[in-house]
Amino acid sequence: MAVWVKDGFVAKVVFFVAKVGFFGVKFLLLAFTMMKFNLAKTLSMVKKILCLIAWAVLCIVSNAVLADSARFKIELIVFSQNTSSREVFQPEVNPVQWPSVVAELADFSAAEKELGGFYASLLSGIGYQSLTHVAWVQNIDSDTEGTPVKIKDANNLLNGWISLRRGQSLQLTTDFEFTPAAVSDFSTSAPASAFRLKESRGIKFNEIHYFDHPKFGVIAKVSPL
Repeated sequence: MAVWVKDGFVAKVVFFVAKVGFFGVKFLLLAFTMMKFNLAKTLSMVKKILCLIAWAVLCIVSNAVLADSARFKIELIVFSQNTSSREVFQPEVNPVQWPSVVAELADFSAAEKELGGFYASLLSGIGYQSLTHVAWVQNIDSDTEGTPVKIKDANNLLNGWISLRRGQSLQLTTDFEFTPAAVSDFSTSAPASAFRLKESRGIKFNEIHYFDHPKFGVIAKVSPL
């Protein structure tokens, strides 16, 4: 596992160890006096203090590793939904706004999918149709935005991208365009109706997040590795 340590972290660890060691020495001197130089008891006390220091340092390092882990698994399900509402939803006039740099999904390692239950429910639900279900591993440094990843389906109905930003919190951004029955009807020259889902929101690790649109939706989950 690659680990990125924040600025000043080593200094904080050293300061903590020194502080604990200082109080440990004072405690030892006091114990040394009270036990009238009982060597066996003093050595036992030294071992306990050293174990306490080692455990504290291990906890700090472990927390830093978890906080700065740069590998994330991102899982995504995109589906269409045929609502029963009589309300008319107008197609989106503005197309997807593509970032200057976009990575292909094939550029990343595939990851194990955990949202199989949601996927099965979509396939069995009336009015719902799964467009794509993907999961990949992506490296993202602290205080940066990962390279946006292009997402599309096998039938040219879905096109767009998703990105994850790391800062004080996690920010997931999506910009998708769904075109029902795109390029499937060649009997008319009229342009197909496209619907757009563009949203950016704060998320938390290991939680399932739902991005909603009357015509289609996105289910996403981000987990640290």
